[in-house]
Order: sequence, then C-alpha cells, then structure tokens
Amino acid sequence: MREPDPKILVIYRTTAGSEPFSRWLDSLRERIVRARIRTRLDRVSLGNWGDHKAVGHGVIELREHHGQGYRLYCALDGNTVLLLLCGGSKATQPADIAQAQQLWADYQRRRKPHAKSKVPRQTHGRPAKPR
Repeated sequence: MREPDPKILVIYRTTAGSEPFSRWLDSLRERIVRARIRTRLDRVSLGNWGDHKAVGHGVIELREHHGQGYRLYCALDGNTVLLLLCGGSKATQPADIAQAQQLWADYQRRRKPHAKSKVPRQTHGRPAKPR
C-alpha cells in the first residue's frame, strides 16, 4: 500500500486577479455538490487522490462521479503544492482540459526568472572560461 502524499492546495490566480477554480465552484447551484467537491479536496490534501488521471501537459483531472460528472483540473508544482486551475463537467470536458492546460502554461511562464544571469558559471571552484 502506498503511503499518503499530502499536498498544499493553492488556487491559481490570473494576472488580473481572477480565480477560475473559485469562480467555477461558486457558480455551482447545488450546495451538496459544492460540499462534495470541498470534501474531495480535503481528501486530496491528505494524499488520497481518488479517481484521477493525467490529461496532458502536466494537468491532472480529478473525476467526481456525482450529478453531471464534475471534473477538477490541477497540476503539481514541485512535490508539495497542488495548484487548482479550473473545473467543469463531463459535458464541457474538452474545453475545460484545454483551458486548464493554458492556465498551467501561464503559471509556469510567470514563475520562470525573466532575466538570465550574465555572470559566468562556476565549475569546481574555478571561474568558467568566458565564451
């Protein structure tokens, strides 16, 4: 049996400050559905992923088999952070996957350093030869 692998859940935020996952979750009309999704996220944070699969480009789909067949899209940022990207249903799955992949790519782009260092790299205590 695999050991639980706890994660810190973080909600993705656009440059404009919008949170697609929160917006989607808040748009769900049924309180019971929202409660089930929050319970699922609690389990995921403790390391119990349940029904999930990789859908490409680093995005993971958590499948919730209730009502419309809800889907939660996330990505791993390192070993401890699970970034919640967006959500949807089975009916909107292809568009939701594409959106999640775009949001993940945006997140990764914004995390990269914007300027490369022009200082030559050190190798074994000696300065590297300039190129």
